[in-house]
Amino acid sequence: MLEATIPFILVAWGQQFLDTAIAAILMGTIPFFTVILAPLVIKGARITFAGIGSVILGFSGLVMLFYPELMSGSSSTNLMAAGAIIVASACFAVALLLLKGVENEHPLIIARNVLGSASVQIILFAMIVAPVTEITPTASSLMAVTYLGTLCAGLVYFLYMMLIRDAGPVFASLNNYLVPMIGVLLGATINGEALSVHTWAALATIMMAVAFNQIFTGKSFKGSEPGEPEEASAEGLLPAK
Repeated sequence: MLEATIPFILVAWGQQFLDTAIAAILMGTIPFFTVILAPLVIKGARITFAGIGSVILGFSGLVMLFYPELMSGSSSTNLMAAGAIIVASACFAVALLLLKGVENEHPLIIARNVLGSASVQIILFAMIVAPVTEITPTASSLMAVTYLGTLCAGLVYFLYMMLIRDAGPVFASLNNYLVPMIGVLLGATINGEALSVHTWAALATIMMAVAFNQIFTGKSFKGSEPGEPEEASAEGLLPAK
């Protein structure tokens, strides 16, 4: 429910009333929530320099990336819509941390359970809020649903669960900075969109955030005391001493 159902509904509703840049930046608070809430959810975890530093650096790159759109957008922001996306971000973060507790399960099993339960919950919610009276599927719509369900949901969640297991929730949460970056790069390569100097600077900052997390996480582990579990440093968090 926290990983897919509640956030998907809130984000879909909130984005109707917000500029794309505002929504993207609000979604960029997921790593902040992940770092801050980790000590409350994961027993013995504490915030590290690698975790908070990479989150701040990545968020700066995200703001830099959407800065022109922020300046050219409307001056008023729907506070309820913004609040919905912030709540969704917090839900995503808590789910990330909780998924760390089932890391011994196969990623495919976890992805199946998350998507399966979320599908049932969202279908029930949709039947109450917006019941469908007539269904007229077309070949293109069926292909779109198949593509979205197989690749954009199934395969992505499987890889996402592997990332949480192997690199930890903090590093996995940094994907919220990489998604806009990939979108910009695809726009440049496929649509021939020109990239300005500040865009390249933003992309470089986001990549630096990912590198920062890995570099300083490794140093934290090397400097930790003997007997501390290795997986603690793999997620930008260390056990409390």
